[in-house]
Amino acid sequence: MRLPALGDSLDAGPRQPISRADRARATEIANACVERLNQDPNNVPARENLGRLFAESLDKSELGIEQLLLDLPDVLDLRRAEWLGLMAAWQLKLLRGPDAARTVLERLVRDFPRTPQALSARHRLHLMDARANNT
Repeated sequence: MRLPALGDSLDAGPRQPISRADRARATEIANACVERLNQDPNNVPARENLGRLFAESLDKSELGIEQLLLDLPDVLDLRRAEWLGLMAAWQLKLLRGPDAARTVLERLVRDFPRTPQALSARHRLHLMDARANNT
C-alpha cells in the first residue's frame, strides 16, 4: 500500500540541477506570485506556488518554508497538514536537517492526527527511529 502525502516528497532521489532557462522561468513565475501577494497576502495558491518555487527551483528552501503560513485564514486542516509535510521534506532533503524535519513531523502528528499526512509522518518517524537505533 502506498502511503499518501509524504512518501514521494521524502523518498525521492537527489534533486536534478536546474537549467538557467528553468531558473529564469521560475524567477518570472515567482515575481508574478509576489505581485499577486502584494495585492492579497492571503492568496493561498500564490503563496503555496511561491513557496514551492523558492524551495524546489530557486535553492531558497528557507524562504519557501516561510511562505507556507499555517495561520492563514480559511485554509483547511488538510492543506495545513500537506504544508507541514512539505516543510519536513524540504528540511530533510534540501536543508539536510533531520532534527528539524523530525520536529515538523511530530507537529504534524500532534496537530493533525486524523489526516493521511499524519499516518505517513508516523511511519516516517518510525523509520527515523529504526535507523537511529541501528547506527
